[in-house]
This record gives sequence, structure tokens and C-alpha cells, in this order.
Amino acid sequence: MYSERIFVGIDPGKKGAIAILREDGSLLDLFDMPLERFEKITRVDVIMMAEKLARALVGKIGIVAIEHIHMPANDAIRDFSLDSSYRVALSLAESLGFKVVSVRRQEWKKSLGIKGVDKQRCSELAVRLYPEAKITTGRRNKHGELGVKDGRTNSLLIAISGMHNCK
Repeated sequence: MYSERIFVGIDPGKKGAIAILREDGSLLDLFDMPLERFEKITRVDVIMMAEKLARALVGKIGIVAIEHIHMPANDAIRDFSLDSSYRVALSLAESLGFKVVSVRRQEWKKSLGIKGVDKQRCSELAVRLYPEAKITTGRRNKHGELGVKDGRTNSLLIAISGMHNCK
């Protein structure tokens, strides 16, 4: 039985997202990290993330590339949320039989030839490659540049990097 081969890019954290590409590089799915309110804070809803990832990955094979972020411990709640979303995604992908690679931002950017490129240029690349993806916010900043959802941009680029480096 043939299972669809996919490449998943995950930018963990509250502003993160998950991108899923088919083997031919076409976009299968793109969604923001699910969030929940807990007391007075917003954090990643790890249960909803697990459910969404399970629905998206079941019956498929491939590579999951997760951005590994090392942050100094200065905000325990943010660090817990980021670490939780990272570990849930990692554990779930592995339990579903996916090869998981943890990649630092500098590594995936270097592999795409965009090391040192700012967020706006990364977003322009993602929009050019996936015009059908909902990456922009529809608003413009004070410089007239179209607002983008960094998590969606990064997850797409992480998935592309994973596809190029892990075939």
C-alpha cells in the first residue's frame, strides 16, 4: 500500500505554524499553531496541536523538520510553552513513524541560501514560491510593506529545507 510522502516544517511557539508539502513540493496544508487562554496568558494548546498533527500525518510517511530554538531562560511561561510545543510535535511525529530532524534557524536559512536575509525578504520568497498560501495579514506596516505571518513563512521555508536536505 502506498502512503503519500510528505515534508513537514514546524516553527514552534505561540506565533509559529505548521506547513505540510507533498513530495513534489506542492502545498498540502498550512496552519497556525493552535492557542489557548490559560488564566491571563495565551499559550500553545498542545492537545489541539497533537490532534491537528495526528489528522494531518496519519497514513503518510516522510520527514518532519522542527526549528529548534535555544532561548535564555528569562520568561518561564514562554519557555515552557515553546518547549512543550516543540516536544509534543517531536514526540507525535516520531510515534507516527516520521523521521524527525531538529534544525536551527541559521541552518535552514543557510541551506536555502538566505542566511542573513531579513524577515521581509524571507516572506517575499515564501509568497513567490507559494502564492496560494495565506502568509500575508492584509495590512501594511509604517514602511508600506505588506504584513506577514512569520510563523507561516518560517514553517514553509523549514519544510522546503527539510525536503531538499532529507530526501
